[in-house]
Amino acid sequence: MQEYKEVLGKKPGPTSVILAGVHGNELPGIKVMNKMMRTLKVNRGRVLLVFGNPNAVASGKRKTEQNLNRMFKKRHLLTKAERLSYEGLRATYLKSFLDQADALLDVHASETKKTTPFVICERNGFGIAKHLPFGLMVSGFDKVSPGGTDEYMNRKGKLGLCVECGYIKDPKAVRRTDTAIRRFLAAMGHIPFPKRHKPKAQKRMRLRSIYHNQDTPFKLSKHWNDFETVRRGSVVGMDGKNPVRARKDFVIIFPDNCKTVGEEAFYRLQKN
Repeated sequence: MQEYKEVLGKKPGPTSVILAGVHGNELPGIKVMNKMMRTLKVNRGRVLLVFGNPNAVASGKRKTEQNLNRMFKKRHLLTKAERLSYEGLRATYLKSFLDQADALLDVHASETKKTTPFVICERNGFGIAKHLPFGLMVSGFDKVSPGGTDEYMNRKGKLGLCVECGYIKDPKAVRRTDTAIRRFLAAMGHIPFPKRHKPKAQKRMRLRSIYHNQDTPFKLSKHWNDFETVRRGSVVGMDGKNPVRARKDFVIIFPDNCKTVGEEAFYRLQKN
C-alpha cells in the first residue's frame, strides 16, 4: 500500500495535505485516495496525498488501539499509553506532513446509514467551506473535541477542514468525496474550478457538548439518525443502569453504543 504521494504543480503556490483513512473502515476516502495517487495533477503549488492509518485500513477496522483523530492533542493531554500506541506514534509521523502544509482537508464517512453529509470547520475556514459540496457546516469541534487533525492545523495558525461525506457503503459518498477534494484543491488555487461553479449556500450548526459514558455498557435507547432532533426528557440511552435524558432539545450526531468507560456516546449540536 502506497502511504503517501507528493504532487507538484509547475507554478508556485501553497502546500495542501489531503488526508484519508484516518479511520480504516471509512471506504469512500480510501477509494478516492487510491485513485488520486495514480491520476491527480495540479497546476500550482504542492499537494501531499496521505493515508492516515494504514494498519487500520489494511484490517478494515476503524482503529488498531486508539482513535487516531484524538491523538493530535497537546502532548501533556495524552496518556503514556496513548502516546506509545500505534495511533499515537502515527500521529507524530503525520505531523511531519501537516507541519509543512498551509492547509488540510481530512475526509471521513459515517457508519450511520441515514446521515447528512457536512463539513466541519471553524470561522477561519468558512471562505473555503462554501465551495465544497455540502449544504451543512458545523463548527465548535476545536473547543469541544480537541485532538483532531483539523484542530491541530488551526491551533498552528493554519487551515484545517474535515468533511463527513456520507454513509461508508454508499456509492454517492465516493463521488461526493472526490468532488469535495477537487473543490478544496480549486479553492486553494491548485487546480481551476469547474465551469459555472458557484459557492454553496450552507446552513450552520454548532457543537455544544459530547456525552462520554460513565458506566458500562452504554446502550442507545433506539436507533438515532445523525441530525435527528432529541426532545427534552427523551431517554437517549442507558449508561449502565442509569437512563440518560435530554435536559433540553438538541440535535444528535455520532450516536454509538459503548463498551468502555469514557467513550464518546453521542454529540450534542445546536442550530446557530
